[in-house]
Amino acid sequence: MSHALSARARPLNKIPYAQGPIVYWMNREQRVEDNWALLAAQSWAEGQGVAFAVAHNLMRKVLGGGAREWGFKMRGLQEVE
Repeated sequence: MSHALSARARPLNKIPYAQGPIVYWMNREQRVEDNWALLAAQSWAEGQGVAFAVAHNLMRKVLGGGAREWGFKMRGLQEVE
């Protein structure tokens, strides 16, 4: 992980990484540029030599908001793609 990323990252638990792909759960930060958590997860996956995936829940109940907000979120996810 680069110095810029490591300065922004901190562990949230003491569970060691064992195996398997690294999955970034995208929730609020629906962007690629300046998304330090996304970049850190991608860097971690590259360092481990494993697959990297981005997951996002598209259930309206979870996302909340009306039609205007839903449209904004969907356009944001298209940009991320």
